[in-house]
Amino acid sequence: MFLKLRIVFTILSAIFAAAVLPVGAWLGLIPAIACAAAAGICFVVMLFFKQEQLKRESEATQDPEESPEKTSESKEEKK
Repeated sequence: MFLKLRIVFTILSAIFAAAVLPVGAWLGLIPAIACAAAAGICFVVMLFFKQEQLKRESEATQDPEESPEKTSESKEEKK
């Protein structure tokens, strides 16, 4: 689900970014700034969904018996 949302917000961000110059030429500075802000917001939302997707994937691949504390302790023992 997060992958689809990432794709949607990436496309929206690209559309808003591409629309900044034409909107600025036709409608003025304020609408151009609004398009740039919308592109930035879509980009940030896409990054949020990316982090959520990575978090869920790492939780799914992590051993349920192996906690993060045990992992860090075993890495220290190997040194």
